[in-house]
Amino acid sequence: MQAFPVLEAQAKAQKLNVWQLVQRGFEKLKLHRKTEKTLTIWTINVVGPRSSKKLRGYLLYDPSIPFSEVPFDNVSLSLENDSAEGAA
Repeated sequence: MQAFPVLEAQAKAQKLNVWQLVQRGFEKLKLHRKTEKTLTIWTINVVGPRSSKKLRGYLLYDPSIPFSEVPFDNVSLSLENDSAEGAA
């Protein structure tokens, strides 16, 4: 966002934070899947040898759009059964 200072002015004009403007713009592209409860943010469990964490983010329909080489599946990551729980 710092590379595009014009976004700051656009966000301020709409009374938004810059990240909100970027997030809304991304969601309008409709490149992401929604949860069963039609939320856009998914919960992902990260289980490693020493600890577990939760990540929240978008789940893309086609990973080749942001990546020139699609990364391999990560066995440490799994979708939470009801991803809509606790997501904003």
